[in-house]
Amino acid sequence: MTIEHTFDNVTLVNDDYRNHLHHLHNADVLITDPPYGMNYRGHGHKQKPIAGDKTTHLRDQLITTWGANKPAMIFGTWRVPKPTCRNTIAWIKTNIGPGMGALDLPWGSAWEEIYILGTGFYTPHKRQPNHTQINAYPAGSKQRPNHPTPKPVELMEWLIQHCQPEWTIIDPFAGSGATLRAARNLGRTAIGFEIDHDYTELAADLLRQDQEKGNTT
Repeated sequence: MTIEHTFDNVTLVNDDYRNHLHHLHNADVLITDPPYGMNYRGHGHKQKPIAGDKTTHLRDQLITTWGANKPAMIFGTWRVPKPTCRNTIAWIKTNIGPGMGALDLPWGSAWEEIYILGTGFYTPHKRQPNHTQINAYPAGSKQRPNHPTPKPVELMEWLIQHCQPEWTIIDPFAGSGATLRAARNLGRTAIGFEIDHDYTELAADLLRQDQEKGNTT
């Protein structure tokens, strides 16, 4: 059974987005954090694995279905081959340590990639460098949602502010709901899909809390 939650101008659906392709085709911009293809288990392997994260198949299938010429912002990692894109934004995580990875090297990874596809993005003031420095959730933080790869709402707001105000946003891998939370805060229209029931309920709880508090940050 498909479970749907609505909060102001955004909708969260507990189902595989591939069962609702009409929403994908009707959306204007794709903003999502798909499985990277690296079998990530999160900090200390405390969370359950992300479905479909052993390969980049789900990411690549989504891009093919969406279309390479339509506007999209897609998270990824340098650890696997990246898709064909027009630009790559580097999200620099400013408040965390060097991370794990190859511990025999003096550098740890503290950034992620965001692949930019398509055209029509909004330039609020002037063109900017293709990087941003926004805090991530430190391991063990009480504010960190119980998800292996939660994205900060502030980061998602920064991305959405570069989309045309009238665009409908779609997030086929909603996770802990950061894209939808940011869209609701900014008064944008958005729909998200999350196949995992527990993560859907997590995202719904966070959206509900934002709505009840009138949170706009």
